[in-house]
Amino acid sequence: MDGMVMDFGASSFQPVELSYVSSGVNLTPRTLDWQCSNNLIAYGSHSSVHLYRPQTHGDGGKVVQTLCGHKGRVNAVRWLNAVGESDSVLPEFVTASSDSTVRVWSRIDGLFVNTSTIKGHEGAVNDVTGLFMSESNAMALVASSASDFTIKLWKRCEFGGNFSLVDSINLKNSLCVSLEATLLPGIGLDTALLAISTETTSIQLYSVNICNKGGDSVNKLTSLVGHEDWVRGLSFTPIGAHADMFLASSSQDGSVRVWKISLDESTDPLSDVELPVPEFKMEKKSFSLGSKSFSVALETVLLGHEGWIYAAKWFPTSKGSNLQLMTFSFDHTIILWSPDEETGVWFEKARLGNVGGEALGFLGGAVGPQGLSVVAHTHQGSLNLWHFSSEENRWCPKPICCGHFDEVTDLAWEPNGHFLLSQGAWYEMARPQIHGYGMNSIATLPDFKFVSAADEKIARAFGAPRNTLENLRTLSGVSVNDELLETSSEPMGATVPALGLSNKAVFTEETETNKTKRVQGEDDTSYFTRQLLKEPPTDDFLSQNSLWPETMKLYGHGYDVYSVAASHNGRFVATACKATAAEHARIILWNTDNWEKVHDFDGSGHSLTVTQMSFSPDDSFLLSVSRDRNWTVHGADEGAASYRLLASSDKKTGVHSRIIWSCCWSHDSALFATSSREGVCAVWSSDHLRDAQTKGGVAVATKDWLADCFLFKLANRSIFWQSELSLEQFISHHLLPDLQTRGLFYRQSKTCILEPFRGSPSVQNTHQGVTTQMS
Repeated sequence: MDGMVMDFGASSFQPVELSYVSSGVNLTPRTLDWQCSNNLIAYGSHSSVHLYRPQTHGDGGKVVQTLCGHKGRVNAVRWLNAVGESDSVLPEFVTASSDSTVRVWSRIDGLFVNTSTIKGHEGAVNDVTGLFMSESNAMALVASSASDFTIKLWKRCEFGGNFSLVDSINLKNSLCVSLEATLLPGIGLDTALLAISTETTSIQLYSVNICNKGGDSVNKLTSLVGHEDWVRGLSFTPIGAHADMFLASSSQDGSVRVWKISLDESTDPLSDVELPVPEFKMEKKSFSLGSKSFSVALETVLLGHEGWIYAAKWFPTSKGSNLQLMTFSFDHTIILWSPDEETGVWFEKARLGNVGGEALGFLGGAVGPQGLSVVAHTHQGSLNLWHFSSEENRWCPKPICCGHFDEVTDLAWEPNGHFLLSQGAWYEMARPQIHGYGMNSIATLPDFKFVSAADEKIARAFGAPRNTLENLRTLSGVSVNDELLETSSEPMGATVPALGLSNKAVFTEETETNKTKRVQGEDDTSYFTRQLLKEPPTDDFLSQNSLWPETMKLYGHGYDVYSVAASHNGRFVATACKATAAEHARIILWNTDNWEKVHDFDGSGHSLTVTQMSFSPDDSFLLSVSRDRNWTVHGADEGAASYRLLASSDKKTGVHSRIIWSCCWSHDSALFATSSREGVCAVWSSDHLRDAQTKGGVAVATKDWLADCFLFKLANRSIFWQSELSLEQFISHHLLPDLQTRGLFYRQSKTCILEPFRGSPSVQNTHQGVTTQMS
């Protein structure tokens, strides 16, 4: 939540504010929508919903609120369409999730809250739409489709009230692909038109009549046939001041069809007179509602995409403005269509997209306020933003928030804290590694280097290219040694060869010869292009020009490398792989000067996969935790040239009964903490380690090693203290390296807790920390 401050009361602790949220978009076509009146983009990210306020100038905006509540992936997000432009209507939106529920979110006192949860489906809800059926927030209609092969219609008669079921449409083992609802022109506010597309490739139109006093009805009107594959997107728009509207349908057959729905207000007195039959006549479908008659006819077919078209969105219409339609395709392109004012023939007005950047194209998108901005999301979960510049008379790409669309497995700060925090503003600066395998761990080194581990038997080392360093210094004020920028021996950037996994260094910019080869198809390698940025990078730049060259591959493990750690002085890197036996649960220590093995700890003390490792801040110790429920500590020998096993815990005398997932050190290396699956976090003293370092041998830890006999357990959102404790300045390794805090930062369920240590709390005394909901 933007500007959220945790109040510590009369304490001397600094307030904690949420500074930045980085998160990708779920890989579903309807998971993003733009509310023009409030300039808010709502999109699903796993089971949460982020509200993002974009900016076409500056750093690209930020997420202003994160909403939690769903237990499964959010599949669809839709703002409720208001009647007219009434200021009395508070913005509301609906979300559909794989947890079989639909949630309604309403703005109350400036923040969006969950005002209603709709239950009734027996499968994952894949799409949802809704609209207000009054000039206020009172009457509302919501339609939802799910994998139970039904479409359910819900109504609400007053703001904040519960939604009741109007009717259920049984699709008879046919899955609904897309649905859209709008008010029917010329009928009134009590009748809505619902368009549904299914696996049959046809579009079905239904009328939904809502009444406060009951008597609701749902009737099938007609079917529209023409597409040759699934219809992925539907969108309505009124036509000027007429009581007519257009329905745009986008399909996997690569076409967009525009259907015109017209109200027949009167009967032509000459209708009985036989007129000449034209040679070509478009077929019309007719239906009646009460005394009103409507006709539906195909207006045009738009062809221009070379792949599936996932969405079609109309631009906001105003008096005297021309119709415009934006289509989003899997072929990497977005096309803006508009009819000619004189002939009425539809033509391509503009084409947007990334040329060669994304492996796959766009899954969907939305149009912003006044039709001057367009946002699209891709199969990689990233967002793309364009804004129309009247000065340049073209669509210009703009920076926008980015992030991972799947589980974040690890996080590491650059030793000086520069990689994530820069002059108070947060934005994505680079994607150093885009790998073909799932990433497991990362460790940062000084001088803009890092080592990563993925689902492969090697670890890879990377170094920042000159172009990245130039942009870091320009945009973020990061101190960069001039020698790194001036020497020609350092690469300018990196690129990935076709069908390759290794980032190849690029020492010069793309030449005209290389450009010619690429155009002629003689070389299908994607070339790097140097760019000096004046504003935060766009997704196009991040996906093509922000890779870091690979400097070394570290071989030695027999299975996928799972954990990586780096010493604070940057001298050593430790790696460990997945293991089911002690012979593979070893730790390899590497010298970063020449990337040679310093030591191979065959007797690491573990028998299963090492889940995490951490060097102490003074680099005297290397702590490791494992799936075998034990921890080990290796200590530096004389001269700190290598490490040897000093101590380990034991299943019989230890405190953890489940897998130990995480570990970290205090800032002064006096304490270290281990946390396990059962919710136990133990804080241990390093005094016994220093004794073992001088005496030799391997010590077995007991509960006496706990810091002042300190142990607590997270259960039912409470902390249970084993005994009294007085600790100072305990800090998690995920906080900035130069921060000093008197508290312990940990995560409990969906709550993040900062617990300040104030003297000696007892079992009866509840914790005096602060909590805040996290996504």
